[in-house]
Amino acid sequence: DVLPGQVYRPDGPGPYLGHLALRVHLDEPWLVDVGFGRNSRAPLRFSAPGPQADAHGSYQVVRAEGEGAWGHDVLLNGKPLYRVDERPMEIADFAPTLWWWRTSPDSPFLQDLFCSLPTEDGRVTLKGDRLTVVSGEERTTEELAGDEEVLAAYRKYFGIELDRVPRRPETGRPGIQTG
Repeated sequence: DVLPGQVYRPDGPGPYLGHLALRVHLDEPWLVDVGFGRNSRAPLRFSAPGPQADAHGSYQVVRAEGEGAWGHDVLLNGKPLYRVDERPMEIADFAPTLWWWRTSPDSPFLQDLFCSLPTEDGRVTLKGDRLTVVSGEERTTEELAGDEEVLAAYRKYFGIELDRVPRRPETGRPGIQTG
C-alpha cells in the first residue's frame, strides 16, 4: 500500500501529502521507507509499538495520540520523525505536493544541492560544500575549500566521478513568479 505521510520539521509538521511510505503485507504489515533520510536501514514492524533496534538508533511505530490525531508516528530515539496515515492512496494523489517540492522557491529541496548516503553506523551528507559525517554518536561537519575538495568528496564518499561541481538548483521556473 502507498501511504501518505507528514514530516515533522523544526517549525512544525509539513504538508499532509509531503511524504510517501509503503506498507508491505508479508507475515504481518511492515513499514518500508527508502525516501526518508533518517529512516531505519531495515523495514519496521508496523504493528509493533515497542522499540525496534536499528544501526541508526531505536525506532518505534506508535499510534498517534491527541485530539484529532490520525495514523501512526515514526519515532527515532523517542523523537518524532514523521506521521504516516494508514489509509492507502494512489501515486497520482501526490502530484500537487510533488509539484510544489519541485517548483516552489520555498521548497527545502531547492535551497541547495545535496547528496546523502547511509553508512554502516551512520550517514554521510554533502550539501553544497558542507560535508557532514555521522559515525555512531560522533558527528563532524567540515566546510570544503573549493571545487576540487567537493569533487574529491563525491568520489570518496559516494563513488561518483564528476568533471565539475554540479550547479545549485534553480529556484524559479519559466512562467512562475518567484518574487
